[in-house]
Amino acid sequence: MENEGRRDSWTGRIVSHYRLLDELGRGGMGVVYKAQDLLLERLVALKFLRVGSEGEVARQRLLQEARAASSLDHPNICTIYEADQDGEGNLFIAMRLYEGETLKDKIARGPVDLDQALDLTSQIAAGLAHAHEQAIVHRDIKPANLILTHSGQVKIVDFGIALHPDRPRLTREGAVIGTVDYMSPEQLMGRPLDHRTDLWSLGVILYELLTGCLPFGPPDAASYPGAILSMDPKPITKVRHGLPAGIESVLARLLAKEPDRRYQRTDEVIQELRALRDGAGRTTPMLPAGFSPGPRASHPTLEINPRIAQVSVGRHEELRELGKHLLPEPTATLPARVCAVQGMPGVGKSFLADRFALDHADAFPGGYLRIVLDPKSPAPCETLLE
Repeated sequence: MENEGRRDSWTGRIVSHYRLLDELGRGGMGVVYKAQDLLLERLVALKFLRVGSEGEVARQRLLQEARAASSLDHPNICTIYEADQDGEGNLFIAMRLYEGETLKDKIARGPVDLDQALDLTSQIAAGLAHAHEQAIVHRDIKPANLILTHSGQVKIVDFGIALHPDRPRLTREGAVIGTVDYMSPEQLMGRPLDHRTDLWSLGVILYELLTGCLPFGPPDAASYPGAILSMDPKPITKVRHGLPAGIESVLARLLAKEPDRRYQRTDEVIQELRALRDGAGRTTPMLPAGFSPGPRASHPTLEINPRIAQVSVGRHEELRELGKHLLPEPTATLPARVCAVQGMPGVGKSFLADRFALDHADAFPGGYLRIVLDPKSPAPCETLLE
């Protein structure tokens, strides 16, 4: 690939059973081309090592990327077809071609709305959760490694520096590798890493999606690493007004300096983001025909403990308390079962209600209606299940 500096130098070249059509992009180690699969007659993406990166470690990283990604089968992780080399010994991996843009390009145009930011972050978290279940740590989660397809689906790419339990380490102990702006404190300091370093990167991306900027100030090669290690991020609600308070608590856990203070499981993050999404949108409820609220009545109230609401486990007592009020059969004087769940924004009220309704779906043959009592909301009611 001695002429890769010229954009069209490889256009039309045949590599194995692929015809290279155009260069799509390049990073520190690889260059990616759009190509035509001549056997299966489909478009694919081929990733080669860049000139100067053909050493044995670089070759092993490219193979590691192919092995790690191909071992994962998830809608939010890129699909790897094969790894091969051409007649000159140039190693490449063939992967599915995704039409769209990187999150880096999207963020460059400015912040996105809350619902989309939560959706995109949830998709990234879902892909990471699948990788983490296989004990694979990506280590380089950043907007440039996230493709947003035209259909709105996020794809995690570039597992070149991923940690895999069954693969030899290609980085010497204590070495720092990754992209500084998205590195966790422990990654910057060369400490041992686990899946929680990816969760830090996820927090940086959520912050950036909502504000268009990084949480520790403008990126600067000299000062930004120190800011990551010693400074707290500027409260996001002071950077962008109108965000729910729950965003602060989610970001506080994702961007906790100590890994033990972050979320310990990636699916916890997904549940918290889902709860925030449930509270972010407001729609008018579809009430049963002939519904009348009747005389004002006194209904039981359940207060959520904010210290335990941030996790999905350890909430059995709250679920049992809901059951005391909602599971008894309706009576003639109270034909519906109603319970108010209250607490600070973002503590998990929506998640708790949804979890209870799903666990006891048979007890509610007529459906489940959740009403959001928020005087600041322009449309303070929301229905989930009809």
